[in-house]
Amino acid sequence: MQCKILARYTGGPFASQVALIENRVGDGRALYLGWYPTYQQAVALVSILSDQAGIHRQSELPPGVVIARRGAYTIFLNFTDADFTTRVEGKSVTVGPRDVSIIY
Repeated sequence: MQCKILARYTGGPFASQVALIENRVGDGRALYLGWYPTYQQAVALVSILSDQAGIHRQSELPPGVVIARRGAYTIFLNFTDADFTTRVEGKSVTVGPRDVSIIY
């Protein structure tokens, strides 16, 4: 098993140590982070990885709203107390407060 180094620390007590590695597994890959990412770092990492995988992303989601794709289904979970409205494949979708919507 061969791991590929994707990032190293550039300063501090871990300077030059490995911060992010990739391990290919079958047709997929596993990434190992050597840190607890901030929210901004996690968003940037997921953005890069979804682009690499060809996954279409919704625009920035508000806290408390989750969107997941399962096969042909797009699942919207709204954990907030307000309506959430977005567009999916040209259709307007509104999910009520504390509600779920499944689009096929």
